Amino acid sequence: MIRVLLLLFLASCTLWVAGTAHAKGPGEERGVTAESVSITGLGGSVRLSGSSAAAYGELSNAFNPESRMTGEPVNVTLGPRYDVVYSITCKLPSGGTQTVAIHQSLYPYARFRSLAQVWTFTPTGQPGCGWLQAPAVGWVASRRGLFDILTAAGLSEAPPAPAPAQPLTPLQGGRSFAWYALGTVGGLLTLLLISAVTRRRARARATL
Repeated sequence: MIRVLLLLFLASCTLWVAGTAHAKGPGEERGVTAESVSITGLGGSVRLSGSSAAAYGELSNAFNPESRMTGEPVNVTLGPRYDVVYSITCKLPSGGTQTVAIHQSLYPYARFRSLAQVWTFTPTGQPGCGWLQAPAVGWVASRRGLFDILTAAGLSEAPPAPAPAQPLTPLQGGRSFAWYALGTVGGLLTLLLISAVTRRRARARATL
């Protein structure tokens, strides 16, 4: 009995370690030497580096293919979209280093029904780096803690208000564009009519 319990304990520990290692983002074990994340959107821009950038790679599930959705999430209000450039520098198997840029769409204010939940979308064609495979493609919900990383870097805790619509300013003199267009067309028609009448009179004189 004790042997069975010991075997079960060792198996559970092995699964826990494997799951934790699979959930982590790129790191030194995959030859990654530096990471940075640039985020731009309606509310401005923020930049992550060092441990914050590493936490983004881990918490956003960028390299976890099992959590991906091919279609846009259902019952999720995405909110404003932010453009992400995730830069990774890694060691190459042949020696030297390489820096790649991974482009993503980030929705930090997304809500699944009434729950706040950060979502990301990774399009196809994103590069790998050295031993690091390319990021998983599709939609994915991030793990808890990513929003705190983003707000600590300067992202607003509340979604930015949309810019107010600018009223149309009339042309000087109070006339609209339509009146100017009608006046121009009328002037051209008048010139064509005068030209036609002048030609007819010239032909009539020539026949006399």
